[in-house]
Amino acid sequence: MTRRVLAALLVALPALAVDGAIVNKTTGQPAGGTLVSLYKLGQGGMENLATVKTDAQGKFQIAKDAEGPRLLQIIFDNVVYSYMLPPGSPSSGIAVNVYNSSKKPVDVSEHFLFLQPSGEQLAVNEIFQFHNETNLTYNDGSTLRFFAPPGAEQITVRATAPGGMPVERPAEKTGDKGVYKVDFPVKPGDTRFDVSYRMPYSSGMEFSGRALYSGKAATLLLAPPGVTVEGPGLENKGQEPATQATIYAVKAPAFRTKISGEMSAAPAAESGGGGGPEIEQIAPKILERGTVILVLALGMLALGFVLLYRKPQKS
Repeated sequence: MTRRVLAALLVALPALAVDGAIVNKTTGQPAGGTLVSLYKLGQGGMENLATVKTDAQGKFQIAKDAEGPRLLQIIFDNVVYSYMLPPGSPSSGIAVNVYNSSKKPVDVSEHFLFLQPSGEQLAVNEIFQFHNETNLTYNDGSTLRFFAPPGAEQITVRATAPGGMPVERPAEKTGDKGVYKVDFPVKPGDTRFDVSYRMPYSSGMEFSGRALYSGKAATLLLAPPGVTVEGPGLENKGQEPATQATIYAVKAPAFRTKISGEMSAAPAAESGGGGGPEIEQIAPKILERGTVILVLALGMLALGFVLLYRKPQKS
């Protein structure tokens, strides 16, 4: 009798499901007819469990779930919106906001360029920060444009959406020599792009750059201890106290600098693991407009050390 009762209860129990609603925050209306996909995340990558469409009220229900981390992806107005479902998180009553797309550009709010010569190699890292104050997603196929000088190799771009994780995006050449574009929608909030590349280096070499955005953001160039940067149009803003990195404001859209010296080597690892030091990356804080928060230099320096000394990890 007991077994029959348990079997009946199991049959009566509803299957695990994921449900919620999608709202168009540009209009304030439900996003009806929107595609919603549920993915299971594992070592083998992303496994699509199901794809449904929202009803006229923007509501959806996926009659399938899985253990472990999952990801909801919503396609709205040609832009993908993601919503993470960590293990143990609620899978019912999920609310996701989406926005209408626009081709009207959003200007860069912060731009930093860090020069890191070591040995016969110059590592260059740039950070572009977009602050989208509108209720529209900027999406025109080339939301980021940046310049890489002749000789730049191993160009890598990582984009981070508001509240998201960094994802690698391809840098595509444009018709303008040395200028690349990146296709990654800039959603309302703060979107960050990390650009890195390497060049052959010798002390006293010339480094040229171009700032392609003419908004409120000034280009700040940072040089670590032991490295001197000289050139017209550079204004020395002083040194960051903790790292002694020198900060320069770049006054012209196109600039040429002379780089001399070499950055100090990273400290030896105390663990004795033989793989080099593992230095935690400290994400730069978003700067208030018109001010320089010097703690940024510490984050940039940590980022440079990671790129220079950490062994690449298999994904």
